[in-house]
Amino acid sequence: MINFSKNSVFNLKPINVNEVREEVNGLLIGGEEIIAAFKTLRDQLLFTNLCMANGILKR
Repeated sequence: MINFSKNSVFNLKPINVNEVREEVNGLLIGGEEIIAAFKTLRDQLLFTNLCMANGILKR
């Protein structure tokens, strides 16, 4: 959700990591843990201890 009244693109609110964990447990890979969780009006944003390398192609 874009909030034009405040100088931010997204109006994120922190949520309890333990509440999110059950919902996305099947999506996490071995050893991956949620370290922070936020929500907007309809979506959730999760940060985990693992990251992905994007945009690298082997040719």
